Amino acid sequence: MYPIECVKYVNFPTIPKDVIDSMIPSQADLSEAKERHYISTHTNVEKLNNWGRENIADSIYLNYQILFNDVPAHVDRNTKSKLLYIVEAGGDNVYTNFYTNEKKTELIFSTIIEPGRWCLFEADVAHEIVGMDKDKMRLGITGQIFRDFTPSTRPQPLTGLYDRQ
Repeated sequence: MYPIECVKYVNFPTIPKDVIDSMIPSQADLSEAKERHYISTHTNVEKLNNWGRENIADSIYLNYQILFNDVPAHVDRNTKSKLLYIVEAGGDNVYTNFYTNEKKTELIFSTIIEPGRWCLFEADVAHEIVGMDKDKMRLGITGQIFRDFTPSTRPQPLTGLYDRQ
């Protein structure tokens, strides 16, 4: 259907419910995510990272994203590709669309990412998230392997499309 694929599923273990339940977002994180439509947070991820190091790779770093409402086309400027695990989709028909650029000149790939499955995600390709149910939360876990990771401390743009501490 599309000339390239920007999402590839991998056979990593399902994250246990008790590990997911340990990632309790603060009220401040939820409020900020609703206001900005997106945050990536590094709070309450110790149990998640311990699980990831035992079950996926010794050098993995995992954090989570909270999204509310659609997210406009953007490029993740801090990583080329990442692991992604959708916990809550944010609706029944939530699409991730990939484009040749952030102006959405040409659609190159579109998919509904399945909850409860790990995938490799091409984060350096312009992408948007559309079709979310209004005010319904999308919760995703992202991961990087092969390097030590220190959460970003750089100032955040108004769009909120970058990691924050």
